[in-house]
Formats: sequence, structure tokens, C-alpha cells
Amino acid sequence: SIICALLSFVLSRISERRISGKRVEITVITDRSKHSFSAFVDTGNLLCEPMSALPVVILSCESSKKYVFSGIFTPDEILQYPEVKGSIRIIPVKSTSGSGTLVGFIPSGGVMIGDRVKKCCVAFSDTESFNGAQSLLPSTLM
Repeated sequence: SIICALLSFVLSRISERRISGKRVEITVITDRSKHSFSAFVDTGNLLCEPMSALPVVILSCESSKKYVFSGIFTPDEILQYPEVKGSIRIIPVKSTSGSGTLVGFIPSGGVMIGDRVKKCCVAFSDTESFNGAQSLLPSTLM
């Protein structure tokens, strides 16, 4: 059993290295639209939406404003947007730089990664970019 545990650990580390830092294209799908973003795969992103336990994709500030919501960004304004009305989520966040909350939603059509559609939460961030990418993708969605 020690050999199995060691082998499992080694294989998970190899897989983690192969995925970490990878860039992929994702598409957020709602009832009314589809929007594509570049995503930085982060093995350290373990953020989950607390009510559904779904993993969270984090969009950069500019991506949120420019591509999805045309400048609608504050929580009060997001509530008025028909694509997300009724699916708004407040997500508590703790990181090495502190704690806070993100506003997000669960897209009705999910998020397409490659040729697979995954159910997850999409959150809005005030971060400019994620290592040059428009979003941060948890490796659990790969």
C-alpha cells in the first residue's frame, strides 16, 4: 500500500506540473450569448461557490467590462442584467493577500473548455489580468 500511495503522489505531481501555467480558451455560455476568454490554468485556485460547491472561474476586470457586461460591473448593476438575474452568487475569498468577496453568477449553459461543457460559477474580479490571460481557471475543470 505504501508503493501505491507513493506512485499515486508521483503521478499527481507530474499531472499538476503539466497542467499548471497552461493557457486555454474558454467560452462562457448563457441563454442569450457566448463570450470567449483566454484562461490561465491555476492548480492553486481551489475557490468554490459555497451554496453549490461549484468551482469558480475568475474573470479579470477588463474582460468583465469589455466582453460580457459592457461596463456593467458593480453588484447593484449586475443584478439588473438579464443574463445573470436570479443566478447571482456572493463568493467569500481568502488568499495570501487578504480576504474579501467576489460577485459572480452560474452561467445557464456552463463554460466550454475545449470540447467539453463544465458547470461552474463565473466571478468578477478587480484584477487587471492573470499572468496575461483574461481569466483564471481552476485545474479541477480541466
